[in-house]
Parts: sequence; structure tokens; C-alpha cells
Amino acid sequence: MDLSNHPKNPMKIGMPKSLKLLGAILLVALGYWLSASLGHLLSAPPVYGSAVWPPAGVALGAALIWGKKSLLGIALGAYFANAQIILNGSMTWTEIMLPAGIVVGVLLQSGIVASLIRRWAGFPSLLNEPKNVTRFLLLAG
Repeated sequence: MDLSNHPKNPMKIGMPKSLKLLGAILLVALGYWLSASLGHLLSAPPVYGSAVWPPAGVALGAALIWGKKSLLGIALGAYFANAQIILNGSMTWTEIMLPAGIVVGVLLQSGIVASLIRRWAGFPSLLNEPKNVTRFLLLAG
């Protein structure tokens, strides 16, 4: 007798979907923030920029794996990663809104590139053909 689909199956008991989603959002935000903190170490002062930006890969990976569900986590991580650098004691309107503008760019970048990869590189794919690998690398950068 197969009880795998029975409602009282102890293997089916787990966290509610809303808690799983909240955990995924927080995990993406934390991953973005941590990789941004490491990425800031790669920037050469006094410039606020880096040739390598690991959070872009974190955001793209999350957008490819979780889709639209990951966008809130990406936005939170990007906002706090940029706000910690910009906010230096004072909180003017410009210093609050500047990270929000950066978040828009991050969301557009990860969302557009993820949709292009899904369309042209065939994500998810095994990347076992040279044309798929080439397309993925050209689109993902």
C-alpha cells in the first residue's frame, strides 16, 4: 500500500511554503550582501567600483534558479550592500534614494539576463554542447 500521497504522511510534514519562501529571500539577500562586502574589498580607493563584482553572479544565479521569487532577496541585499557604503552617519533623502536607484539597475540586470539565458541558452541545460556553453558565457558575461 502506497502512502506517499496520504495527507498524514510524516514525510510530507514540513515548513509552510511561506516560511520556505521567506528563508529563500533572506538567504539570497545575505548571499548578495556578503559577496558585495567581499567585492568592496576588491575596489581600489578612492573609486567606488571594481573590475570584478561577485554579487552580479549571485543575483543572476538566484534569478535563474528561483525566478521572480528571488527578486525581493536580490533587492534587499543590493540595497543594504550599497547603503552601508553610502550612508556615513547622516541620512539625507539623496543618501536613502541612491541605493534604491542602484537596486533598480541590479534587478533589471539580473532579470533581463536570466530571461535571455532561458531563451537563448536553454536554461536549465546540461551545457554539454559547445553552442550552449558559448551562448551561456556570452549572455552571462
